[in-house]
Amino acid sequence: MHFPIKSLGSWFAIFLFAFLLLGCENQNPVADSKSTGYKLSKLLLDEEYWEGTSSEFQESFFDNEEFLFCKSDTQLPYSGLIKVRSRTGIVSSSSSYAMGLRDGDFFEWHENGKLKAKSQYKEGMRHGYFYIWTETGDIYSRKYYQDDLEDFGRFPDQGSI
Repeated sequence: MHFPIKSLGSWFAIFLFAFLLLGCENQNPVADSKSTGYKLSKLLLDEEYWEGTSSEFQESFFDNEEFLFCKSDTQLPYSGLIKVRSRTGIVSSSSSYAMGLRDGDFFEWHENGKLKAKSQYKEGMRHGYFYIWTETGDIYSRKYYQDDLEDFGRFPDQGSI
């Protein structure tokens, strides 16, 4: 019995398609049971909020020997938001930490209320845009970091204004 090559090729394609279609049926992907990191609910419960003056800030927090940002009363790494107010009651800085490491946006304000600096951190490393403004609101400096390394090619004028 002699079959033309075209006919064999089409039968082979049909057989391969049917095999793939039927062979993959009723298979559920197996989820990896290993979990790394922290549960979101635990992180949310562990977040704190602190607000006070710069002198209270210096009394309440310190950097330990592992360079983790810690609360003075518990000696444990701090997770949460911190707002520092000036003598006049205006917010002078805002920062966030996760398990003792800088994480998120950091802001500083001039005494006149205008933004002084904005920086971004991810797990303790500089990661994102860093801006510095003058008291009049003009941009003085801008930089971009990725994994704690400055990206010099981000701005065509090298970040200086």
